[in-house]
Order: sequence, then C-alpha cells, then structure tokens
Amino acid sequence: MTRLEQLEQTIAALPVDEYRQLRDWIIERDWEAWDRQIEADSASGKLDFLLKEADEEKLLSESSKRLAELGGTEKELVQVSRRKSSLKKK
Repeated sequence: MTRLEQLEQTIAALPVDEYRQLRDWIIERDWEAWDRQIEADSASGKLDFLLKEADEEKLLSESSKRLAELGGTEKELVQVSRRKSSLKKK
C-alpha cells in the first residue's frame, strides 16, 4: 500500500469533526501558497500588465462619462468605445 493510500484510508476513518478540521487546514494552506505566489509574481513584475489595463480602462471610462456629461454625440461615444476595444486587444 502506498503512502497516499494509507493517508486516504486514515482520512476516510476520521470522525466528521476531525475531517472538517483537516479540510480547513488544507484549504488554508492552499490559500497561503496562492498568496505567496501572487506576491512573488507581483514583486517580479509579472502582474504589471494588469495594472496597465486597469489604468487604461479607468481613463477610457472616465472619458466616456465626461463626454456623455458634456452632451457628446452618439458618433463620439462610439469612437471612445472603439478605442476601448482596440486597447483591450493590445
């Protein structure tokens, strides 16, 4: 019997309360590993593209809103919308 099979049998035999505690511990451990990975990716610059996309979207959204407030024409609003789409493709 492999070590994994032994663990599976042991886990299957746990009382419900202990099983829940084990499950919660495993879930927490996974989240901590995920957090470390995100922090490492952020520190290395791998996520910089997300910040750039968010900044571009915010700028275009604000432009669209401002244009609408100023009574922009439908044609102008369509042009802003097209710029949004073209930026997303980059």
